[in-house]
Amino acid sequence: MSFINNWLRSDIQAINAYHVPTSVDMVKLDAMESPFPLPDELIGQYLAYLADADLNRYPNPGADELQQTLRELMNIPTDFGVLLGNGSDELIQLLALACETGDTILSIEPSFVMYGMIAKFTRLNYQGVNLDDNFEIDLSATLSAIKTHKPKLIFIAYPNNPTGNAFDRSAIETIITSTEAMVV
Repeated sequence: MSFINNWLRSDIQAINAYHVPTSVDMVKLDAMESPFPLPDELIGQYLAYLADADLNRYPNPGADELQQTLRELMNIPTDFGVLLGNGSDELIQLLALACETGDTILSIEPSFVMYGMIAKFTRLNYQGVNLDDNFEIDLSATLSAIKTHKPKLIFIAYPNNPTGNAFDRSAIETIITSTEAMVV
């Protein structure tokens, strides 16, 4: 057995990578990629900003200026925290790591594959709840799963990845008010 096989947790070794199909002549909405190149003017502004950046230094870990800008643009109250990260995978993992081993993450399915994978990586339980036949939240099934599994985290991608659904606001509000879990 190789060093890595002796060193790596057996439950991690048992995980198979998820398949990402090639996307030739397709618009990849699930990856949040624009099918259009950036305008030259925007590229110029970006390069000018980079020219003035201290690339030999770590960035401000609190991203204070960015947080303030986001608060102003999105009307976020000053007593609300703002958690920034390097993409959704990192933020999902940070939230999962704050849970106790064996806690439960709940999400609807199909949805973002990383919810279940990160639960496994961080030794949390994962509970998926199927969408209904119209790819909408099955509210009764979701509320039942919340009551049964008592999740610490509930993830609802909005719009949902991979279906693209923008779920009914009242369904999401009902989920939020029915649980003590953090709903993301």
